[in-house]
Formats: sequence, structure tokens, C-alpha cells
Amino acid sequence: MLGSSRVTEDVDVVVPQGQTKTARDLIKAYGEGKFSVDPRTLHTYYLSAPPVEIEILTPPGLFKGTFNQNTETMAITHNNTTVQVLHPAIILDAKCGAIGGRATEVKKETDAQDIIHLLVWLKSQNMSLFADNVPNASVEWVQWFVPNYGFGNYDYWKNVGWTESGASFLSKNWFSR
Repeated sequence: MLGSSRVTEDVDVVVPQGQTKTARDLIKAYGEGKFSVDPRTLHTYYLSAPPVEIEILTPPGLFKGTFNQNTETMAITHNNTTVQVLHPAIILDAKCGAIGGRATEVKKETDAQDIIHLLVWLKSQNMSLFADNVPNASVEWVQWFVPNYGFGNYDYWKNVGWTESGASFLSKNWFSR
């Protein structure tokens, strides 16, 4: 939804705890023949070639970020369709928190690509992050990420307000435009 050119293998849908079945039922009802649900595993797929898995995530187990009715979202319009998505800073923080625990290097690489894409997107929208937005991106974490997954380039982070001084981002709360 935010313009990544990477071919996706899955789509993550974050829902409040206890709402997984409702979300799955809504996807099936509005998708009329475009989605399938495996009756044994309940895995949900968009029927394309190849099929795209729809992962329905709930915090704190499957989504490593805060998600409740007060969680910041943004309206994104693509091809005349508007969709509410989690604020990219929340997605960025969740990706930063998850990458280290991924089971495979392939998943770590796709998380890293997503992290870099989110940083580029935030810059393209003239947004700066603050320390409270991305608590998982501490100075130490960014210094680990950049040489391992960020192509040695700190500019992605600096372009959205990151500094190598003690307060990993600017010290104000939330983001600015």
C-alpha cells in the first residue's frame, strides 16, 4: 500500500485480540470467491497466481507492536480505493522489534527491505520520527542493523531524524511533517 516494488508473499492484517475469526469472515464475505480459507489450518489466501497468504495478526503474540482502538492509522488511496493502514512508524517499530527473532535469513532480509522502504517512504512524506515512535530502534539497534542489513548506509535513518547521540531520534513525542 505504501508503494514498495518488492513482490509480496503475504499481506499482514492486524486486528484486536479476539477478532481473528471476525476478520477472516469479513475477508471471505467481501472477497466473494477471491479468497480461500483452509478448513483444517484456517490459513487464508488471496486467490492469485501464486496465491498470497493473508496473515491475520493479533498483539502481543503475532504482532510485536501496540494495537488498540487508539492506535494511529493513516488513510492511503491507491487506484481510487482508500484503505486505513497502521501509521508507518508503528509498522517500522514492529519490524525493528521482529527482525532479530526471525527464524530464517530470508525473513530477516524481507524485514530489512521493508524497514528501508518505510524509511524512504517516511522521508518522501517529509516526516521525521521521534524516539517515542520507534522504541525498538535504539542507537545500538540501528548500529547493528546498518552494517548487517542497511548496506552500511546511515542516511536512511538520518533522513527521518535519527542521530548517533544519546537520544536515538529527536526527543519530542510522535512525528512531525
